[in-house]
Amino acid sequence: TSSGGADNSISEYAQYIGTGTNEDVHITEAEVNWMSTTPAFSSGTWSNNGTRITVPTTGVYLVTTNWYLSGTGRRPTIRIRLAVNGTGISEFCRNTYMRIGAGHNNSSANMQTLLSLTANDTISVLTIGDAGDNTPVSTLDKSASSISVVRLA
Repeated sequence: TSSGGADNSISEYAQYIGTGTNEDVHITEAEVNWMSTTPAFSSGTWSNNGTRITVPTTGVYLVTTNWYLSGTGRRPTIRIRLAVNGTGISEFCRNTYMRIGAGHNNSSANMQTLLSLTANDTISVLTIGDAGDNTPVSTLDKSASSISVVRLA
């Protein structure tokens, strides 16, 4: 509680961990069905279908995603961005770099942003192979990947 008497505590949050068979990331941008439909932990009423998380309340949300990847091509790089109701937002993350020839076969893609959302909006992750010399350019290790969503206000 702040000195002004307003309650600024976080009351709605969820974290989902990836599950299922690892999935190849291709050179066409697409949503990925990758996460468990049961949160690792949560507060509030959350749901997801393995691809999209439905937010329970209108508000400003902090969304953090971490994807763990392994490469198969020559210097594969992927790009991820969040989507709201299936439409990608303008900002993206491209901080993955692998150099297979030098034995650096794994990397992670981490993204954090604020989203102003309405109750029942959905959040998903879009991915695309941004560089590399073959298809698929890399593979998502679902069990080592996660997404966290926290309503701040």
